[in-house]
Amino acid sequence: MVVSFQELLRAQVPVQASLQVLQELGDQLKQQVDTSAASAVQSDHLSLTQRLATVEQALSRQLITLQMGVQDYETFSEQLDSLGRWMVEAEEALKVQDPNGSSDLSIIQDRMEELKRKILRFSSMAPDLERLNELGYRLPLNDTEIKRMQNLNRSWSSANAQTTERFR
Repeated sequence: MVVSFQELLRAQVPVQASLQVLQELGDQLKQQVDTSAASAVQSDHLSLTQRLATVEQALSRQLITLQMGVQDYETFSEQLDSLGRWMVEAEEALKVQDPNGSSDLSIIQDRMEELKRKILRFSSMAPDLERLNELGYRLPLNDTEIKRMQNLNRSWSSANAQTTERFR
């Protein structure tokens, strides 16, 4: 889609050149016709030039909008992948059995430190999840992406709650 808008913008160049040729022909014609016909030729040329400029501006705006949309979608995909990898890591850490019955204080302290790091990481990454959700609401996502976002949010909430509970 972006490519076709760029092609349309490039196609404007020969049209502008043709308008320039028409302007020159119109100038020659004005010398051979009466004033009202010359004014009509000039008015038609001006109208075509303005329409071409309007089309070019509209295409440029649409191209910028599309480029921003593509950039937002790429950011969304990268963030979804990154946060998904983090969730796998967090869920793996939760699969490790807590040393509740252990009498070795260093094992308990190590596990508490690991859980504390996970809690801090959840806190530091929460704004990333929020930005991802905001992007997800703005972008036209397909069903697979919507499901991935929903699963990520569910997993995030569950893993965050479990990590916090285990730390207590």
